[in-house]
Amino acid sequence: MKYIANILTDEPFNEGELYNVVRDKGKLIPDIPTLIIGWERTKTEYPDASIIEWKVADNVYWTYGKYERRDKYEVNIKKFQDLSFKKFVESLEYVFYDVLLTPPERFESFLTSLGSDNQKTIYVIGDMMYLYYNGTNKVVGLSLRDCDYLNEFTKKRIFSSVYNSNTVNLLKNNDEISKEIRYKAKGRAYILPYLYS
Repeated sequence: MKYIANILTDEPFNEGELYNVVRDKGKLIPDIPTLIIGWERTKTEYPDASIIEWKVADNVYWTYGKYERRDKYEVNIKKFQDLSFKKFVESLEYVFYDVLLTPPERFESFLTSLGSDNQKTIYVIGDMMYLYYNGTNKVVGLSLRDCDYLNEFTKKRIFSSVYNSNTVNLLKNNDEISKEIRYKAKGRAYILPYLYS
């Protein structure tokens, strides 16, 4: 499971599984937003931080601890969750692969790529398949209904390519995905293979 943001705190934090919650600054994941909880902790890490500025540094924010000012804490946690989710979604490139407009030989090479050595994570929901090539920021969406319409590239043939590849991690059903993440991904199912890659 990938994280969309860091939470640096000395307090317990149970606001979701999308966050890398740590006490040690050395365990922060670089290049994703970070929220420091607690004014004293913020001053320790950033001595020049201003109590009236929410943003401490580039991609670093702070809020009061739950027991310092609960009202501010709850508002800022929600604000940070929204900000980090928005940044995460914007960092992904989603491409719909239109099989109806793609020449058959090009789609054939796409099917061949499913068996390539590159690790992939695939999520299927309804008649849509979302494919994430691990290590990139790109997710490809594919309509399985359109594939069936073509006859030559049926769902059966596509799934055969997927199941015969040892480089594919297939999310088979929603039981593997928590309710919280399904709720967050509503209308954006393409983010799921990235999160679970």
